[in-house]
Amino acid sequence: MSIFTKNIIPTKPPLVRGDGIFVYDTSGKKYLDGCSQTLNLSLGHNHPKIVSATKKQIDQIYYVSSRFMSPSIFELSQALVKISPINLTKINIKDVSGSLANEAAIKSARKYSGKKTILSLDSSHIGQSIEMLRASGDANLDYIGKDGYKMVKPPYCPGFLSHSEKEDLTNLALTEVEKIIQDSAGIIIEPIMVSSGVLVLPKQYIKGVRKLTKKHNSALIFDEIQTAFGWMGEVFAADYFGVSPDIMTLSKGLSGGFPLAASLFSEKYDVLDYGEHEFTYGAHPVSCAAALEVLKVMKDGKTLKHVKKMGDLSQKLLLEIKDEFDVVYDVRGVGLIRGIEFYDQNKPSKKLRDKVEENCFNNGLILRNSSSNHKNVLIFKPPIIIIEEEITSAMEILRTSIRKSL
Repeated sequence: MSIFTKNIIPTKPPLVRGDGIFVYDTSGKKYLDGCSQTLNLSLGHNHPKIVSATKKQIDQIYYVSSRFMSPSIFELSQALVKISPINLTKINIKDVSGSLANEAAIKSARKYSGKKTILSLDSSHIGQSIEMLRASGDANLDYIGKDGYKMVKPPYCPGFLSHSEKEDLTNLALTEVEKIIQDSAGIIIEPIMVSSGVLVLPKQYIKGVRKLTKKHNSALIFDEIQTAFGWMGEVFAADYFGVSPDIMTLSKGLSGGFPLAASLFSEKYDVLDYGEHEFTYGAHPVSCAAALEVLKVMKDGKTLKHVKKMGDLSQKLLLEIKDEFDVVYDVRGVGLIRGIEFYDQNKPSKKLRDKVEENCFNNGLILRNSSSNHKNVLIFKPPIIIIEEEITSAMEILRTSIRKSL
């Protein structure tokens, strides 16, 4: 009998070693990590510069209270503000998870405006704390309640829709936001709803929401937990969409696998006082040392160009797979964030998706299942260091696994 609670029972064999985009289990079997573990290892496993930087920090001092902080924390904070959208001049780095960073954003929007309601998107995955479960748009979380939140429908635009069809869906979605935004403290948006099936919000929608929030003095919060630090071929989704939010939250790819999160604010949303949002292991010096190495890679323009090239290759190969198999309903994404949507008998099929994921795993490719209301999508989000031969190999395993699943 397992000692674990129901929500943490391991479903895969333990992993004992990682190297770049590959991991190895206790039997020595090798896997291509096509989902960066929990969609977070932007530079892959055991990156030598991250290993070196964290060892050096541990030798100096491996924990300090956030009342004191360490040089790595100051250096990282300055570096993040410097590369972020120009209006985001204030930072709170005393967090350890994306959920808590999003809580900081929502606290600030509510305190500044005096309003309680936050808009969020159906199917969104904003976090795992009880407050962020309320903010998330998963229909299976009704037992949590939605106090303080109102859900609006995002424009769901499969890649094969025409421009005019996407435009019509976008306008309908913006009309829904406009009806209720004036009574809200703000709206929280994942520019790409990765865990929810790689739903890419149209640029027209993002810009339209930005216009509405300015008109009604509501906060535009970008949840960039999944999208920041290179996966889109830009440092931030804000750069890709050409929109500056009022608040931006960061985690996952920020620190190379070490626990850390941050929230960036425009001047007017810097309203939380000392003690209103800080955590014992926030701003951890070892995590900050790792994050500094991630940012050094982001400064290398070659890396972002490489991501765009590998993203184009991924989409090209996925489209070839879509043409080969009728059960592949859609492939979509930006850069190295890609979703493969499965249908069976003209209906969304979680069962087929699960079978393909299992066969991929058995064949040495780790992918991630979508959650929330779109549970028929496989997520391909490898470390941004992946190269052409590895993408080609991953796509061939996927092709073989789909064929075996039929």
